[in-house]
Parts: sequence; C-alpha cells; structure tokens
Amino acid sequence: MTTAVNPPPTNLIKPNTTLTGRSEYISWVNDSLKMNLNKIDELCSGAAYCQFIHVLFPDSISLKLVRWNANSEHQYIENFKILQKAFKDLQVTKTVPVEKLVKGHFMENFEFIQWFKVFYDANFTEWPAGYNPKEMREKAIIARPSSTTPSRTPDILSTARLTPTKVPLPYSPSAIATLNPSDSSLREKLNDALSSIGQLKIDNVRLVKENDGLKTSLQLSERDVERVEYLLSAVKQFCTLNMDKAPEQLSSILAISSQPPEQGQLQNHDKTL
Repeated sequence: MTTAVNPPPTNLIKPNTTLTGRSEYISWVNDSLKMNLNKIDELCSGAAYCQFIHVLFPDSISLKLVRWNANSEHQYIENFKILQKAFKDLQVTKTVPVEKLVKGHFMENFEFIQWFKVFYDANFTEWPAGYNPKEMREKAIIARPSSTTPSRTPDILSTARLTPTKVPLPYSPSAIATLNPSDSSLREKLNDALSSIGQLKIDNVRLVKENDGLKTSLQLSERDVERVEYLLSAVKQFCTLNMDKAPEQLSSILAISSQPPEQGQLQNHDKTL
C-alpha cells in the first residue's frame, strides 16, 4: 500500500494563496468531482473526501461502499469510517473529528476542508486518465451491496436495547399554560410532566452511553426531542409568568426543568418540591 505525504501541522502551514474563502473551496470540490454542493456544511456527509482519496490513491477506497445519497448522521459516520480506514492504510496522521463534522456545522467543516486541500495538493500528481468522477459515482451506486452491515451484529446494535421507552406526555404546552397556580393539584400535575421529561432525558443519556464504543451518538427521534423541548419551554414560561403567585414552588420547578439530565436529580425532583 502506498504511503501518503503528511502535510505539516496546521499552525506551520503557510496561508493558501489560491483558495481564500468558502465559495472558492466549494467551487474546487464541485469542479473537481462534478458535484453540485451549495455550501461547506454539505461536506459533512464525508462522500466527497472519499472520492478525492480515490482519485489520489485508487486502491485505498472502494467507491461502492460509500453512501453517495447519505442523509443522516449515521450514514455520514459510515462514510467517515471508510475515510478513516483509508487514512490508516495510507499512514495519514491526521485525526478526523468525525463527531464534530457529521453535525453539519460550518466552522468544523471549513477547518477540515482547508486542511484536506493542503493534504490533497501535497499528494496530487496528475488526474487519472479517463477518470470521470460523476460516472464513477453512478457505477458505484449500481454496484453497491444491498447491505454493508457485518453478519455478526454487535449486541450494542440490538433493537431491543436501543429502542427508547415510550413515555406518554400527560400534558400539552397549551394545557400547562392554563393551569392555575392556586390549584392544589398544581404540584402533582407539573411533577407528572417533569417526570415524563426526565424519563425521556434519562433514556437518551443511556442510549448514548451504551453506544459510546461505536463512537455514535444515538438520540431520541427528532419528533420526541421537539416534543420534549416544546413542553419544557411551556413549563418554564408558566413558572416565569406566575412566579409571584407561588414563588417557592415555581422556583423549584423552574430550576429542575433547567437542570441537565442527571439521573439522581431527575428521580428525586419530587422530593425537592
């Protein structure tokens, strides 16, 4: 296997005089690979990097394993794992910040493409004869196996362990907004709502910890997260608007709803109240 040229550390690299802004980097990617990316954030899928490595070192990556139409963090991570394996085989010393890149934030992806351009220039000799990047991707999609998941699936991926407990939310935000602070059942109703939120948070933390070995952040579905955040917002708004009517109780509820998901605190929130 060929060994790649490792560029110097970022702080020793001279400013790139040919590419200075985000639009120029996007143009370089699109022109080189015949892609249609609109912004730096879209590099978070990892697919473009895989093809650039294939251009430089054709034997280091199998394009048919790349997810060209990836649309989720899980699929992005699969692509970056392919890139990481190629880096390892090529003895590239750069650490790929996968967990940050797959979030799709501009700064992390812009910093990585800046480093990658320097790496690419250090290893580029000439464009492979007859290499049409768009046609190569199309052929790879057709040749892609129906499943690239190993036959021996780790226990950490079992559906039973990774399915969060479905906890019904007993009160909607609109219902919370109409609660009367002087109602004797106020504490019980809000406690029920906070218990549901707490259980969902605990489930989320548990799943992330269980999957730590695979370096993958598994979270509740976007719909559940949206419901939890919406309900939390309603609880906080209710407490703030009615603080003068029951300051001691509502202050405690507001503090609990703002706490990070620490299991002990969530389980004992009723005692605090």
